[in-house]
Amino acid sequence: MSKMENLWQSSPWACLQKSLGNTVFFVEDILLIQRKLPLGKTLLEIPRACPTEKQWHTILQEAKQRKSIAIRIAPNRENTVLPKGFFALRSASQRFPEYTRIIPLSGSEEEIFSGFSSTGRRHIRQAEKNSVMISVSGDTEQFSNLIKKTASRDGFSAHGKEYFQKFLKAFGEHAILLVAQDEKEWLAAGIFVFWKNTGTYYYGASIDPSRNKNAPTLIQWRAIQEAKKRGCTEYDFLGVAPENDPNHRLARVSTFKKKFGGEVEKYAPETYLLISPFVFFLLNSGKVLRNLFRKKM
Repeated sequence: MSKMENLWQSSPWACLQKSLGNTVFFVEDILLIQRKLPLGKTLLEIPRACPTEKQWHTILQEAKQRKSIAIRIAPNRENTVLPKGFFALRSASQRFPEYTRIIPLSGSEEEIFSGFSSTGRRHIRQAEKNSVMISVSGDTEQFSNLIKKTASRDGFSAHGKEYFQKFLKAFGEHAILLVAQDEKEWLAAGIFVFWKNTGTYYYGASIDPSRNKNAPTLIQWRAIQEAKKRGCTEYDFLGVAPENDPNHRLARVSTFKKKFGGEVEKYAPETYLLISPFVFFLLNSGKVLRNLFRKKM
């Protein structure tokens, strides 16, 4: 992914956070998010950015003034430097995944398609043969229902329709909800973001794999084509498991994403920089922090 102007440092992302009740502010060109905690405390988040030493100095001053117990940073590159003198704790949730899969869009559609695995190309052709139709939708209620079923099946938590409404409103023309369906029902759906030079697969849902007619594969191909049409130079699958880790929470979906080729890119792990360790562990033991971030990605 491009290291500059990623969607998590964008004005739409700031708009989304405000609509969710969070406070946003900037330290020079870096967007920070302030989340409320009990006891009058706050937690700061730095999404996909790597502050300089000078910026860290200002950020730490802001953290003190805002009564922050920790700073949660998801770096936008593999190597980053954290300020010294603080206990750094790797985030257990990794809401911003440490690994992602990127496919380049510099070639023609034919060249991009040929870069998919033979299985991926076959599944796309089968979906087209099965008369799977792809369209743009604004039906966040039906998408929410579908993603809740997917979450129940695959063991993750899901947002409600209000969140998806706010997400699509915040990103406006830069995001779309694509739906794959046959004559009877929705087979799969996904929310995709097109920001600067990157198309991103953000949320996805589908019915039982035995009945979806390879719709999820076709919907990805249509999203990739849309990214290419909008001038994007890369397509980001957002999160994959590390190589050779079959027990990772993203292992199953990573197998699906691998069909589209590309390369795996690594970031420095999402980390908490603890300012008030005692309060942090007190709130974390009470599941306050875990509940706060359970659906916040």
